[in-house]
Amino acid sequence: MTHAPSRHASLRAALIAVVLSVHGILAVPLGEAVTTASLARADVGKEVDRWMGLAGAMGFSRPQFEALLIDASAVLQGIDKAVSRPLKRLVRPTGTGQGWALFAVPEERPRQLVVTASTPSQNRVLFRMRDPAHRWLDGPLRYRRLRGIHDRGRRTGSYKDLAAWIAVQAMREDPTVTRVEVVQRKGHVGTPDAPRSPTTEPTLRVTLTRDDLVRRGLLP
Repeated sequence: MTHAPSRHASLRAALIAVVLSVHGILAVPLGEAVTTASLARADVGKEVDRWMGLAGAMGFSRPQFEALLIDASAVLQGIDKAVSRPLKRLVRPTGTGQGWALFAVPEERPRQLVVTASTPSQNRVLFRMRDPAHRWLDGPLRYRRLRGIHDRGRRTGSYKDLAAWIAVQAMREDPTVTRVEVVQRKGHVGTPDAPRSPTTEPTLRVTLTRDDLVRRGLLP
């Protein structure tokens, strides 16, 4: 003999369904809008080249296929904004949002957080992400909530605050440290047949001196 679910169980199931639906919509992997400017990028051009094998067989020329991508992207982005905007207003005040989406596109230019400390006699790397030889503060900096601050590739207030916290930790541990640099080193990863580029591009650089932190009241 089966029993009807209680009112409490039904309400809980309904709330779970709403939460799953909201976050499923917000995590849809649309990626950035496709524009004429983005199609001119080398990495995007290579991706279009790969798709042209299928699109060409369907009768599309390169200009026709690119125009279709731009138009389809505009429609999808418009739908996403119309649906996601009211949902984001709901999750922000409740603190239930997610700082991620599903994998929209492969990351060909990954960033690597690097922390360098300077003393009057030398500069030395304290931390480099995924480098076993430089694991200072490895636990906190690899923690998922802190990675959410420095992995997004944006110079936010939280990123600057994190850089200040890192500098304070370094100078408290070693009184001879006079300057700390926190930077993202952006590299390039290609297809398996292409070697990884040894050169990196510095970005989101924050440099703090001991005097800076003293003026801000973060160090005595």
